[in-house]
Amino acid sequence: VIRNGGQTSANIERTFEEGVACVMASKSYLEKRRVEWDPINRRIV
Repeated sequence: VIRNGGQTSANIERTFEEGVACVMASKSYLEKRRVEWDPINRRIV
């Protein structure tokens, strides 16, 4: 679809948010602690 100039199924911001959620879940599980998202600095804390 992209090769023909079409739209992706999700924009880059939405894709980024989904990726962050996955990383946060893994980090929380492996470190056995709660993690949070800092939207100002765009970091996992």
